[in-house]
Amino acid sequence: MNAITIISIAIAIAVCILLIVLIKTIKRKKTQKKFQTLSDFAAKHDCKITKHEFFNGISIGLDETSNYLFFIKHNYDKKTEQQIDLLKIQNCRVNNISRMVNGVVVIDKLELCFSPLAKDAPQLIMEFYNSDYDSLTLAGELQLIEKWAEIVKNKLKN
Repeated sequence: MNAITIISIAIAIAVCILLIVLIKTIKRKKTQKKFQTLSDFAAKHDCKITKHEFFNGISIGLDETSNYLFFIKHNYDKKTEQQIDLLKIQNCRVNNISRMVNGVVVIDKLELCFSPLAKDAPQLIMEFYNSDYDSLTLAGELQLIEKWAEIVKNKLKN
């Protein structure tokens, strides 16, 4: 190998490493911004996020001490913020609204539904996915909602 080839390979490797570092830095900053938004929302209710997860435009977090669940969903120019006091909740379940199209199950909505302890109080709903305005294909929302339904159910048992 001559010097030009070695220099070219070294430059290509340096550019690749620089791109990887840049992508990781951008991703970390986005995650920090999402966490800060969720933490600020929780702080408005005198809570602190102890468990959280981010997925696409969804941020969900839990204050395990005060038993509050926080949910933020970004859709284009619309932002939905919800908080639920789990001490006032009796049950939590996943509502999977789907239909059959040519023998294939198509999911239209995924909601996390909360039944309050008070009989006259309305059911609380966190919408994780809606085919009307979310992407046409699911990319893990079903797994995310099932995971958080279990987390909440375990909290409600305690």
